[in-house]
Amino acid sequence: MFLDFKSKNFYFEIFQFLRELLIIFSSEYLRNSSNEKRVLLSIIIIILSIMQVILVKPFRTAAGNNLNVYRMMVQMVIMYVGLFYMTNTTEEGGFITDEYSFFNISMFLVFIVLNLVVFYQWMRNISINILKMIFVKNVGLFKLLTFN
Repeated sequence: MFLDFKSKNFYFEIFQFLRELLIIFSSEYLRNSSNEKRVLLSIIIIILSIMQVILVKPFRTAAGNNLNVYRMMVQMVIMYVGLFYMTNTTEEGGFITDEYSFFNISMFLVFIVLNLVVFYQWMRNISINILKMIFVKNVGLFKLLTFN
């Protein structure tokens, strides 16, 4: 992994895994609760995780910490927007949208754009870290790749 943790924060990967498990648990195993409660619980878990990353700064680089926070913020926005999708497609009191409505297509585009932005940020950080590794190991190859 290129955005690795500081050696003193090796345990942070376990926290990330537990966060994902809690989000899955809140969305899958609390089916008796309303959609709003399940999404709200997931958003609270994500907010606590964001606060933890901001306070602990577990990654070696600021870019790694920022990318992790940004990724979780996008995950939170996707869950919030998904809540509108879930509440607008219920048959109890809400109107049912057809499969290709403007609402469904626009939400799909929001999901795609948000994920593409995260992917771009991740690729940018990974490429910078790969170039750093090449510079440390082979300065000539680094100059060739960076056109210096």
